[in-house]
Amino acid sequence: MKRFRDNEQGFISVLLLILIPLFIFSISATMNITNAVTAASVDLQEAVAVAAKAGAMQVDTTAQAKGLIRLRSDRAHDQFRKTLAGNLGLNETTLQPVGGQFAGTPKYWLLVYNGYSDYSPDAMPARLYYFNGTTVTASDLSYGGFPYTFSVSQSGITVGAGGAYTVEMTTPGVVAVVEIEATRLTGEKQIIAQRWAAARVVCKDGTCKVI
Repeated sequence: MKRFRDNEQGFISVLLLILIPLFIFSISATMNITNAVTAASVDLQEAVAVAAKAGAMQVDTTAQAKGLIRLRSDRAHDQFRKTLAGNLGLNETTLQPVGGQFAGTPKYWLLVYNGYSDYSPDAMPARLYYFNGTTVTASDLSYGGFPYTFSVSQSGITVGAGGAYTVEMTTPGVVAVVEIEATRLTGEKQIIAQRWAAARVVCKDGTCKVI
């Protein structure tokens, strides 16, 4: 009987020696995945916010001299894209990853909102740019001065309320949504991160800033 107990205890000891490292590895892998996803999400949020502000800074100086705040639409898009690429470690032309924690080419939606069509074709009232990972398409949305409401969801930016988030534009500015695949650890499923940000031009006492 004693020999049987000794054998049983020996078997349990061997089993524990096998299971404990596996358990530790499992916890470690889970923590690594969580840390990777969290870091990617934080970096993406910061990158989108900075790129949105860069886009909103593209104020037409001639219009500003006349007392109007209007963003040059295409220029705002170009600066947004360039800044996003720089902050995410992407090729500036193709937006293909050149290293780092992102594995795929992003998709993005960028709304440049001026509210009115009273200045020039360079400052469109409400121009939406969509990059599907390969090409950029631009379309015009409805507009109605200020304030004006847009919705942000996983499928992009639309006019009116009803999405996951509602953005009220009270001055000219931009709204951006960016979606990108985070780099995966070996054997892990695809991880898609999506973040959004908005930036507006605010003027007071002759001084303007982007918030």
